[in-house]
Parts: sequence; structure tokens; C-alpha cells
Amino acid sequence: MDRSNRILSLDILRFLTVTFALVSHTVLHYDFEDLMSENVYLVVKSVTRTATPALLVLFGIMAEIVYTRKFHRDRRGLSIALINRAIVCYLCFVLLALVALIVGEIGVARFVGALALVKTAPLANIFKMYALLLLLIIFLVALRVRFGMWGIWSFAAAIWLADWAVLRHVEALPGHLDHVGGLLFGIGDVWGPSILHALFLVIAGITFGNALYVRQPSGAGRVALALLIAICLGGLGAFMAEHGLRGVLHRISDYDAWRASNHIGYYLYGVLSLGVIALLAEVLSRVLPRAILQPATQIGAQTLPYFLLGNLVLLAVPAYPATTGWMIAAICVVEILAACILTLAWSRLLAPTSPVVTLNRQLRLFAERFVEIGSRTRLVEWVVIRPLRSAAA
Repeated sequence: MDRSNRILSLDILRFLTVTFALVSHTVLHYDFEDLMSENVYLVVKSVTRTATPALLVLFGIMAEIVYTRKFHRDRRGLSIALINRAIVCYLCFVLLALVALIVGEIGVARFVGALALVKTAPLANIFKMYALLLLLIIFLVALRVRFGMWGIWSFAAAIWLADWAVLRHVEALPGHLDHVGGLLFGIGDVWGPSILHALFLVIAGITFGNALYVRQPSGAGRVALALLIAICLGGLGAFMAEHGLRGVLHRISDYDAWRASNHIGYYLYGVLSLGVIALLAEVLSRVLPRAILQPATQIGAQTLPYFLLGNLVLLAVPAYPATTGWMIAAICVVEILAACILTLAWSRLLAPTSPVVTLNRQLRLFAERFVEIGSRTRLVEWVVIRPLRSAAA
């Protein structure tokens, strides 16, 4: 795949992944599942349930393409950029929680708990996960640079070993800590995917990125991707032999079955779903007319505002009662079109003097100041710089 086709396919992949996530949120937010027959519900949820793992695999793809390259050139600059991006994602989470409070989706107590990361917020939790993962990803990138593809996959194996040996045997933590334990480590079958388990999906994304989207794919990356797909197919095949196809789809579609318990089947399914979306993106990048490709790739290059604005529309617009499948489909199409139009309009706000760019510049200055203060107090030296130097040695 030449460079132009690679970039085009990647932007279409980003567009499709976030679009599927917005469709998932539309179905969930408006309770459209209640209007579906059991068979239709099973099919729809088996598709929409791929949204979160696909977004996390996509996060890993971008980490391999952007952060690994920047790690070699400017580690301090990478640290500042990641802190800045984490702050932006947290502010997106806060904004969605605030809108949910204003429209009456949540109360004040839950809003305050969401700000403290001990409660959830409607349609916003992926931004909270991104904010936390952005603070951790530099260490995963360092491991990737120092030990290569097999180093990060050794870490992925350690995640599942810890899950099998320890985490699945720990009861949910008391009080508000139950969400924290579930969010960070998957403790107590109350939250999925946890930050720890999500790192498996990020590592899968790094593998996809190295094998398919970087300028010079490595042989190890391609071998790792082939093994990953084989493991996912074999694992899901084993679960289908045990539960049947319908049983597996039920476990995927039911949040409390595999997802909340951070069952490995949910993650294998998520990786394969991203592979299918990537294949679809490659096909579409070659067959769609330019009139469709151009806006789709422009939106795909701005997935954060696309996802944010789409969720803001969902929260702000009252639910329209749907009684048929066609009405559900029409509402989903209108939601996606609204998000696309707003994202294209958003791109016009990115002039150097716009308030959006000014705010982002101020956040970057804050991140630089944080790193500077941390360097003076040796915090960054011990927590970030020294581990990075050791990893690169």
C-alpha cells in the first residue's frame, strides 16, 4: 500500500470506527433495543457492541503511527503533547457530563462524582478512558521501542495472566471505590473494558498500525498481526464450540455477560471487529467517488470533535419516538449527518486566531509548565524521564 492510499484508508477507518460508535450510542441513548425483536436486537447489538473495543484498537494504531515516531525525536515534547491531549479528553468528558446535568440526564451528585472519576456520565466514558490511557501510553511506547513487538506482547500476556491469577478472584471494592476498581483493573465485574484490560486492545492496535499503516512495516509486526488474528479466530471458535454462535452473540450483546467481567472473548471479538472495519475501509477508499471520500477523510482526520459533537447532539436533542425499524434507521442517519456537518463546520474554527486554537495553546502551555515544575521537583525525572532513558538504552 503506497503512502497516499495508506493515509486515505486510515482516515476512512477512523471515520467508520467513530461512526459505528455514534450509531451504538444512538441506539443505546434512545432505548431503541426495546423496539426490536430478539433476533434483530441480537444482530444490532453484536455490531454496536464492537464500538468501544474498536475505538481502543484505533487508539493503538495512532499511537504506533504518531507517538512511536515522536518518541525517537523528542521525548519531552511527546510528554507535553500527551498531557495536553489527556487534559483535552478530560475536558470533553466534563463537557458531556455538564450537558447531561443541564438536560436532566443526571443529578448534581452524579455529576460531581463523574468529575472525580468515581461515577459514570452518559455517552462520555470513552473520553475518560482516553484521558487515563494518554497518561500511560508513553510507557507502552517506550516498551515497544526498547523491546520491539514481542516486548509489548509479553506485557499483553502478563495482563491476562494477572487477570486469571488475581483480578477475577477479587470482590468489588466498597462504596464509590467499586467504580474506581472496575475502571482501573476490572475488579468486581462492574466495568468493562478496564484501563488495564484496554491496554491489550491498544497493543493490538499498535500491531495493526505497524503491520498495515506505517511507512516501513516490520516483519515482526506482520507476524504478530497474523498470530493475533489466528489467536482471535481460534479463541472465538473455541467459545462457539462451547456456547454455539447464538450463545456467543448473546454474551457479546449482553453488557453484564462478557464486557462487564472483562472476559477475554469480548476482547478477541473486538480485535476481529476492527480487522473487518479496516478491510471495509480499504475497499471503500478505492471504490467511493471523490465527492464522498473528501468529506469522509476530512472528518476522519478529526475524530475527537466528530465523536464529541455527535454525542452532544444526542444529549441535547430530545428523543423522537420511533415505532418501526425504518424510523430507527432514519434517526441514526440524521444523527450521523448532523455530527458530520458540525465537524466540517468545526474545521473552519481551526484558524490560528480562533478561540479553539487559543484554548488548545493555553492547555499546551499548562502541560509544558507541569512538565517544567515536575522536572524541578524530580517528579518527571523519576516517573517519566528515567524510565524512558532506561527503555531506550
